[in-house]
Amino acid sequence: MGELVASQGAATPAQPQLVSEITSELSQCVEVDPAGKQRLTITLPDRSALEGLAVTLAQLLSVTKT
Repeated sequence: MGELVASQGAATPAQPQLVSEITSELSQCVEVDPAGKQRLTITLPDRSALEGLAVTLAQLLSVTKT
């Protein structure tokens, strides 16, 4: 996602406190394999949740374009 946002020319840098909060929440979804690689796993209740996530990400990318 960072590469997508960066390619859109994000105008404002991320706020460190917000990044910290999001990292804390996402870390609850991270599994570490025996090699030390991290895997982010998010369980979605149904197909509409995936579509909703895609819409939200598209909106975020649209904001960075303006």
